[in-house]
Amino acid sequence: MPLRRKLDDYNEEGHSESSQMAMKRKRMTIDDDSSDDDIDNGQSNTNGDDDEDDTDNVNLPTASLVFDHPVAPLPVGEDGYVEGSIVKMVLRNFVTYDYCEFTPGPQLNMIIGPNGTGKSTIVCAVALGLGGSPLLLGRARNISDFVKTGEEEASIQIELKKVDGQNVVIQRKINKSNNSSGWKLNGRTSTSRDVLSVIASLNIQVDNLCQFLPQDKVAEFAQLTPPLLLSRTQVAVGDKDLVKWHEQLINKRQKQKELQKSHESNLNHHKDLQSRNQLLEKDIHRIKEREKLGKEIALLQAKLPLAMYADAKKDYEESKTREKEALDEKIRLDHEAGPVVEALRNCEVEKERDANEKNKAATDARTLSSELQKTTELIRKSTHSAAMKKADIEGIKKRELKREDEIRRMETMIRQLEENVREEPPTANDELNEEIAAITREINDISIESKTDIDSAQDFVRQKNEKDRQISNKKSELNELKDIRRIRLENLKRHQIDTYKAFSWYKENSTLFKGKIHGPIQLAVNLKDKRYADQVESALGGVSSSHLRTFVCENAEDYKMFMAELVDKQGLRLTASWPGDIDIASTVRTPCSDEELKSNFGLDHFVINLLEGPAIVLAYLCQQLYINTFPIGLQNVNIERIVERSSFLRFAVGGNMYRVKKYSYGRGGFQTTVRPTGSAKILTDTMDKELFDKKHNELKQLQVMSNTIESEIQLLNTRKQEYKQKLHELKHKRDDKKSLRQDIIDTHNRWEGQKRRIRRLQEDLETKKAEPAGMEQEIANLKEEIVIEAKRRGKLVLQYKQIVESYVNKVMQRNKLSLQSLSSWGRLESMNTFAKSQQLHVKEATQLYNQARTHTQNCKAIARRHFESANKAGQELSEDLQGEFKKICDDWKINGLDKTHLEIEDEIQGLQAKSDALKMINPLAATTYEKLMTEMKNLDAKIASNSEELETISKDITELHSSWEPRLERLVARISEKFSEAFERIGCAGEVGIGRDEDYAKWGINIQVKFRDNEKLQLLTGQRQSGGERAVSTILYLMSLQNLARAPFRVVDEINQGMDPRNERMIHEQIVKSASLAGTSQYFLITPKLLPDLYYNEHMRVLCIYNGEWQPEKLKSADHYLRQAKEAMAAV
Repeated sequence: MPLRRKLDDYNEEGHSESSQMAMKRKRMTIDDDSSDDDIDNGQSNTNGDDDEDDTDNVNLPTASLVFDHPVAPLPVGEDGYVEGSIVKMVLRNFVTYDYCEFTPGPQLNMIIGPNGTGKSTIVCAVALGLGGSPLLLGRARNISDFVKTGEEEASIQIELKKVDGQNVVIQRKINKSNNSSGWKLNGRTSTSRDVLSVIASLNIQVDNLCQFLPQDKVAEFAQLTPPLLLSRTQVAVGDKDLVKWHEQLINKRQKQKELQKSHESNLNHHKDLQSRNQLLEKDIHRIKEREKLGKEIALLQAKLPLAMYADAKKDYEESKTREKEALDEKIRLDHEAGPVVEALRNCEVEKERDANEKNKAATDARTLSSELQKTTELIRKSTHSAAMKKADIEGIKKRELKREDEIRRMETMIRQLEENVREEPPTANDELNEEIAAITREINDISIESKTDIDSAQDFVRQKNEKDRQISNKKSELNELKDIRRIRLENLKRHQIDTYKAFSWYKENSTLFKGKIHGPIQLAVNLKDKRYADQVESALGGVSSSHLRTFVCENAEDYKMFMAELVDKQGLRLTASWPGDIDIASTVRTPCSDEELKSNFGLDHFVINLLEGPAIVLAYLCQQLYINTFPIGLQNVNIERIVERSSFLRFAVGGNMYRVKKYSYGRGGFQTTVRPTGSAKILTDTMDKELFDKKHNELKQLQVMSNTIESEIQLLNTRKQEYKQKLHELKHKRDDKKSLRQDIIDTHNRWEGQKRRIRRLQEDLETKKAEPAGMEQEIANLKEEIVIEAKRRGKLVLQYKQIVESYVNKVMQRNKLSLQSLSSWGRLESMNTFAKSQQLHVKEATQLYNQARTHTQNCKAIARRHFESANKAGQELSEDLQGEFKKICDDWKINGLDKTHLEIEDEIQGLQAKSDALKMINPLAATTYEKLMTEMKNLDAKIASNSEELETISKDITELHSSWEPRLERLVARISEKFSEAFERIGCAGEVGIGRDEDYAKWGINIQVKFRDNEKLQLLTGQRQSGGERAVSTILYLMSLQNLARAPFRVVDEINQGMDPRNERMIHEQIVKSASLAGTSQYFLITPKLLPDLYYNEHMRVLCIYNGEWQPEKLKSADHYLRQAKEAMAAV
């Protein structure tokens, strides 16, 4: 019987107005077609034969194909529903539904329909209606987001099977305005805690991926860690003992570790206390020995003043004796020193007298020596004067001869010059001057032109330098823009070390591959406009997404080789993909141009148009993320207009991303989910392509301008050389003309100069001839002066002789007196040395006496002090030592002491050294010893208690382990058996095992799979296998739990997405066979598409979601429409 979604204005009585309105709306029904026995079951009959027997033979499973499952442990009602399974669901204003009511079958329920019709909405309703959180679904954060657009309230009602008693009806109302929920249990208002308690009692776990696997969590199942998968499996199986034992083992192992750590710490502390007490026992023995030494030291210290007084008294008496001896010696030396002092005084008088006489003779000798030098100088000057006069006579004679020669020479020169100036030479004419002036004007004109070119060249050089500077700056700016790849690579190295290692390895080994491997994508693509960085990076999945870390291979062989080397061999965690043989052009094609997008909706670009990179990488991103249909914009636009009038399912505006889910049945509508865009972490350091192209074009323009300027400079330099050559030639020509003119001028000037010289020579000749000739008188006067000088020298010589005789006599007298003075000085020095020696002996004797007297006084004072100390000795001794010290004093007074104070001090130091060697680190040894003994006693009790508790915990762990592990092994063995059989049927291999560890929290379930003959079994992870392989592994594992789990129902949403047709067909057959057996848990399988000729079983129920622009008011039974389709196919 078909169940229809009831419209708010629908009237079963056929009201005409309501009917007309319903005709214009999209309608949706969920039909249960399992009530007819003659359904075609998806099998084609090419003969058109509808024989019921043949149909039964095709569809009924044989014994060899049916799994040998034990009876499910859950109670089963007469209608085939296990306890806790869903009997009925009613939805109102939920997501895309106005009103929906349907009844699923007790075993396998296949919910099929095109994308966007509301299949996953049913999954959401199951999860939320049974206490799940919106975060569980991965679709929205708030519960209010599930209220249908335009409505304020939604409700979910689920009826659950109860074998013994009335079924449980749970209703959840969702209020959009305050984002809250209200609960009802069996029609009565209830709390969420009471509802969740009832749900848990029925073993329903919507948060367990082994029982409830929504569409957006399929990939997450493959990424479950082995410990988490073990926990989810135990809960899904419903064996509460397993879950309880595992939790107890984890807790007890943790407590055991903590207790063992504490126990080991206590044992170590106890050992340390024992060691410390043993050391303290030695310290106590040392205390007693040290006290004995202290008494001996005290007696010796009391005895020390007595010994010091005795020694001081002895020193005083010896010092008095030495003082008397020193005084006698001093008196003797004073008596012997008297005659020596008198003799010394006489020598000093004699030395003074001789020194005075010697000095007087030396003074007289110096006076005579000075007179002798003056006389000698006068004689020398007289001799020189006579010689000069004789020279003057000779000069007069030579001068006369020279005057006569000069007159003859001047006469000859005048004759020669007169011969030379007889004919006047020509002078420079005006024609030559005009030629020189013309050449000069031409040179000036060329210089002016050259100066203009030089100024132009300098201006061009300045322009060239400026352009070169601008070119250098542009190149630097371009290099900074190109440095983005290095920045991204450093960021990749810091945050994704495995991806960085893979990139580095491929860089060194790229020749091993047939094609090119691009990536990771964050290094392969560049954002053209960094203003859109937040939106584009969010569209690519964000920094945490694996897409930006993906390597894209150009062919399948390279992909297999790349993964085998880096994932299987090197164990790196990375993501790689091969997009397949795709048409890149059609894959990256956008629905419209950016201009049309801007005009129609106010959005700026499609994401694909903001990215640049290898074509296959962009095609991969379009294939995976549909970025060619993902528009974005920076400015605020009319969101409702975009949602209502466009076909975009995702778009971004400003700081928000919008996800639109449209439906076209009933009254139609859409659901829009909004979330903020994250801040870009990778594409922020992107290269602005437009800016790069702009700067690159500017660089080219600058280079062209620079080359043009360089050409102009070279042209000007060529002209400059031409000007230079021409100027050189003109200047050379002008210089020749000037030289010719100068030669003419110089010749005429020389002629005039010779005429002037003739006149000067004639004047000089007349002057020479007019000079007087009175040389004889001048010579006579000079000779007379020479005679006078000779007489003067004679007198000076006689005077010199007398002075020499006096000087010699005075020098002889001085030398004699000097010898006499030296003799007196020698006697004085000898006597002085002897007197000093005597005085030194006297001084030394005086010092010795003074020292002896001072020492005696000091000894006396010391003896007095020690006497006072000796009288006070022993007063500070303890009473037990006073008697012994009195005996020592009495013996000292009679016999003295047998040791000096130094010997006593040495003995004290020796005993003190022994005492110091026995000094304890801890002065409170005895107190500490008793305290440690008490602490050790308490610690012994604690150690005994811990040992007992550890023994109890170990025993508990052993008992729990012995109960838990065998049952877990049997469970996993049964899962592995079914899992392996399922994989064998699709031509692959797989097994499930237990990962053991000392820490029970690290125990896990390891799923290992192999999809190719040349591979080994590999651990199922979120990175190693492809999406289709993960989907196959996930569904087969869930199927392996089917008859083992106590979960009343299972939900798997679109698990066949990503499977190839062969796997999908085989997996579908196994699901039908295993989930359609009587007594098994209820199973919901949601899919948007099915292959033709799939296996069918009459125990399964197919729930079809119909949609369209119009549907009839009342639908016929499903078999009617199926029979029509079958007849149509047979007719073809």
